[in-house]
Amino acid sequence: MKLRNLILILIVLASSIAVLGQSNETEEAGGGSSSSNASSLAGGGSLPLIVGGKIYKAIYFSEPVRSIEFEISDNVWTGRPFPQGLNELPLAVSYLDNSRNVYTYFNILAPKINKSNLAFAELKLNVKKDWMGKKDIQLDAVELLIYEENGWTDSGVTLEYFGENSEEYFYLAQVSDFSYFAIVEKKDKLVVEEAVNDTKEEIIEAVVKTEKTIVIAKEKQDFTMFFFFAAVVLILLLMYLLKKKKS
Repeated sequence: MKLRNLILILIVLASSIAVLGQSNETEEAGGGSSSSNASSLAGGGSLPLIVGGKIYKAIYFSEPVRSIEFEISDNVWTGRPFPQGLNELPLAVSYLDNSRNVYTYFNILAPKINKSNLAFAELKLNVKKDWMGKKDIQLDAVELLIYEENGWTDSGVTLEYFGENSEEYFYLAQVSDFSYFAIVEKKDKLVVEEAVNDTKEEIIEAVVKTEKTIVIAKEKQDFTMFFFFAAVVLILLLMYLLKKKKS
């Protein structure tokens, strides 16, 4: 009798544990609380619930994106935004022209997160000092471009210097969408440099023309002086001949 009661008690306990376990699994699948969602996002869950109106931050040890901080307007079941450095662009995305100094291309994979529901997004980026030194690029001469339907643009993008270490400069960028990006030297700096070079060439050309004009004027002046002295000598010779004839 005692053995039968003990078996019944064990069966009841096992059933209770199974029910509790199933209840917990159901709660996690349904999303649970916002704190558990944040943990799932930080842990890189496959499809965590990203809650609208809450700011999330993910840190990466990648190049050139070190962190992404963002907020969306609505709840979305999706994976966290993930940065990816690119050696090549897909065929659908055009490269910048060869006149631009490009540091790197990268994209941010963010399924179900786009301009329509992205309320805020800030990227922490790094740029190697070696590259900026070789290209002679100043801190404020770096910009971030985003690829949209009409091509590369800086619309909806801001970039500002944040700090540095012994090897890198850090920038904070605010973007209005997740897409393909390019870190490049500012175009207006290139335009200014081209204008300066054109001005130098114009000055050199003007100096050369002036020197040629001076040489030509000097040659004309020398010819005029020679003609003048020749005329004086001829007049004196004629006067001498006339005087000698009269005598």
